[in-house]
Amino acid sequence: MTEIMKRNRKKDEAAAIDMNDTLVATAERRLKDHHVASKLAAAIDNWPDAIDEMLHDGGAATSDYRAIAEGYLRDAYSLTDAELDTAVDQLVAAAHSELKANQKRFDDI
Repeated sequence: MTEIMKRNRKKDEAAAIDMNDTLVATAERRLKDHHVASKLAAAIDNWPDAIDEMLHDGGAATSDYRAIAEGYLRDAYSLTDAELDTAVDQLVAAAHSELKANQKRFDDI
């Protein structure tokens, strides 16, 4: 994990899970399918294009995903500017890893 992520690992992990819960719930609604975690995990390596194409939402879900990370990091660590952008990218990457490693956790949410 990155230096940012080590500040409060449990809260950072909870934020990543929240990001994935939100993405999965959005995908379930848009695709009318309650088993989308594996589809998202397969597409997540081509972030955000593959997800945007899968959901046909103009990038709204991927934008919300980043917004959750940004809001959390701004509130939890008072980050701004380039430091915030770097931390958001790191948390997004950590959330992607979490989704890929624990797909069953996110099915039927």
